[in-house]
Amino acid sequence: MNNILEFFKSEIDRDKRIGHLSYFLIFRPVSFLFSTLFIFLKINAKQVTSFRLIFLIFTYLFCLIIDINNYYIIFINLFVIKILDFCDGSLARYFNENTLKGKLFENLVDYLSFLYPISIYLYNLRTDYYFYNREVDFLLTIFVILSYYFPTYLRNRIKILLNFDKNSKTGMSERKFTKQNYDIRSFYELFHSLILLLVLALLALDLFKYTLIVLFLFRIFPFFNAVKSYKIFY
Repeated sequence: MNNILEFFKSEIDRDKRIGHLSYFLIFRPVSFLFSTLFIFLKINAKQVTSFRLIFLIFTYLFCLIIDINNYYIIFINLFVIKILDFCDGSLARYFNENTLKGKLFENLVDYLSFLYPISIYLYNLRTDYYFYNREVDFLLTIFVILSYYFPTYLRNRIKILLNFDKNSKTGMSERKFTKQNYDIRSFYELFHSLILLLVLALLALDLFKYTLIVLFLFRIFPFFNAVKSYKIFY
């Protein structure tokens, strides 16, 4: 047990070095409850990621049949899936199972979790209760989803381009990009991680029809910041 506690302490120290407040103040401590159970049951990271994938698919399908009055369960499920995301990483390090194949599988499930705005649109569709109308809400949903995928794609492309940039400014550009990316993520991660709690709050306050526009405004900043990253080449 002492060994597990020491490991969890090292995990929190690791999150502190990364600098994301929501990680070591909220998600990591909560995930320890699940991780401890998984360790005692000898459930490894790949199994947790598989369970997260099944749970995620079930949650999205559940959007189609769940009673509207119980729709908050969808976002509680997504919050639990977020917690499990921390568990599989911790378990991989605890059991020393960090592999490229495992990381790719975990990233795939992470990307599927970015589709959660669809559940918001489905709720609006089923209640006929839109921010503006069906078409505008659909466009807002598409933008919010793309705002998660596009910056990730762009960051990866920039890293590839930097590797092929052979001029004398390569090292400086790479350091500038890395620092800019770290500063933005450190500032933004707290709000990004708590977004499901924001959705739950709007649902509880009977303000759910404003969720998509709030998320739209919330996601504009990282979307255009990603585009701005190309300035390091000029």
